[in-house]
Formats: sequence, structure tokens, C-alpha cells
Amino acid sequence: MVEIERIAMPSAEVFYREYMCKSKPVIITDLFAGEQIREIADREAAIARFGEVPIMVRDEYSKALVEGTGAATRTLSYADYYRHVDANRDTSLMAIEFKTPEKIASQYKVPPVCESQDGESEVFVNQCFIGNAGNRAQIHFDKAGLHGFLYQVFGRKRYFWFPHSASHKLIPMTQVGGWNLHNFTDADRRGFLEFTGGAEAIIDAGDCMYVPTLSWHAVDYLDDSMSISLRFRRADRITRLLNAAFPDMYMQGIAEAMADPADEARWGWALAEIEKANAARGDDGAEHVIRMRNLTRAIHAMLYPDMGRERYAIDTEEYLPDLLPHFRDADHPHRPSYI
Repeated sequence: MVEIERIAMPSAEVFYREYMCKSKPVIITDLFAGEQIREIADREAAIARFGEVPIMVRDEYSKALVEGTGAATRTLSYADYYRHVDANRDTSLMAIEFKTPEKIASQYKVPPVCESQDGESEVFVNQCFIGNAGNRAQIHFDKAGLHGFLYQVFGRKRYFWFPHSASHKLIPMTQVGGWNLHNFTDADRRGFLEFTGGAEAIIDAGDCMYVPTLSWHAVDYLDDSMSISLRFRRADRITRLLNAAFPDMYMQGIAEAMADPADEARWGWALAEIEKANAARGDDGAEHVIRMRNLTRAIHAMLYPDMGRERYAIDTEEYLPDLLPHFRDADHPHRPSYI
């Protein structure tokens, strides 16, 4: 099992070179040092400061998928959300990936390492996650390809990270893994982390987890908790890949090979082949996506000759409802274009 390092925040240049270019997760112990957000260390303090702030809540992803409820949202005040939690301890309602309200965002300054550099997207996302003990985020990678900071305001979370080399062991379906880690015993969870080469860490108030771009991860809410999520700095080469490829483990692996611009001799030919094939789009957008997926799988095999070729479970895409139908057709009107 991999140990996730804990560090004080280094300079932006060192962090970029030693962690971002190496796709290496790390826990930062002093993010937002001296900022007002660090004065809030428990639920009561957060409610006292943000009680009237409106937040948008919805069911946790996996419940919405299984029950077909979609992403329906409603708005509650911060205090009313936790009143709901206290009356419904097993609720799956939580604030997920919504823009951080201004009153909360005013409590901290975005660190310099989040500022885009030449050759990078200017997209920056500032969101908050507010939830109750027992909630979770299943194994997944974030297909938008941004680096991420997850700063824990209060409460504990158990964070899991998995290397790309474990992708075929995670029951992958597009960008989601099939294991329910929250149902594992402690012994089984340790065995699974040994099997996959993954890591587990408890993050508490004041800790910040760095989530490398497109890396597999999962989160268990051990307590009622709140996090600030900052997503930042996608290299233009990764943006070009995302706009040409389907978001699955093969695209993810190619992106990881591209993490360090100094390694262009390894990955430059792959990006050139993918962009060349994408430019030769035919009339059928769905057939084009199939051809591109076949190409990225073949390129992935060349980049990772020693990685297992076969998945460790059935190919879930053949049996389950499609998670990303708008990515299946290159001409789909709702397929995102990354900038």
C-alpha cells in the first residue's frame, strides 16, 4: 500500500515540478495559512458563520444513477441543510460541485500555484462540498482534466487514490470504477489497496489533498464535513487530447504519460496520431468515436507494454446503462468542448 506524503506547501515552481509533473498525490498541511477559513474547525463554527448562506444540494452520484433520479437539485440554507441531516442521518443529499458562495469564498485567497501559466487553460473552478457522515464519492476520475486541491474545512474524510496501472482492476466504466469501498471490511480494504497499489489517507480539518489531473480517487465522509475544491491548470496538450478522445482508462493513461512536458519524446507521437485521426472525421459521429477509442487503446498498449491487457471483471459498458451517451457521438450537440 502506498503512503501519501504530508508536506508544507513548497514554492509554486517546486510543487509543479515535483508533484504536478509526476502525477503524485500529496497532503498539504498549511494551505490557506493565515486565512479566515482556517478559523473554522468544526460544524458549529461553520453554521455560526455561514448559517444563512444558500447552498444547492442533490443526491450523491451513485444513488442518482441507480435510482434514475438524475441531478435534480434544491436550495437550502447552510443551517437548514444540517437540520435536515440531523433529522435524516442516512440522507444522500449533499452539496456537490456547486460554485462556492461568495461569503465562503471571501474567507480565503487562491494560492499562486493555481494561477495558469503560458501553454495552459485559463479555466479555474472554485467549488464546495458539504455533506454528512456516511456519504461518499465512488471511485472515479474527473474527466475535465484539471488539477485539484480538496481543502478540508471541518470533519474527517477517508481519501483513496489509485495509480493508472490499476485501472483494469477497478471495474472501470468510462471514468467510474465499480467497487463499493465503503462496504469493505478494514482487512478487505487493506488487501484491495495492496492488490491495486493504491493509497488511503484520513484528511482532517486544515488538511488539503492534492488530486493530480485525471487520477482515480474515491472519498468516504467519516463525519459531517465541508471541503473547498479548487480545480486549476490544464496543459494545452491535455486539452487537445480531451477534445479528441473518449474519457476512459485508455485516454487517462495517455494523459498521464503526457504529465511532464519534458517527456515529449515519449508521448509526442501519440498526441500527433490521435489528432491526425480526429481530423479525418467521417460523416458518422458515432462510428468516429468507436475508431478513436480503438486507436487510443492501441496507443495505450504501446505506451504501457507491461500493464495488464485484460480487465479483472466483465466489461460493464456492455451490460449497464450508458454513463456518457453524449460522448458516444462526436457530433452530439451536448458533447463538451474543452478550452
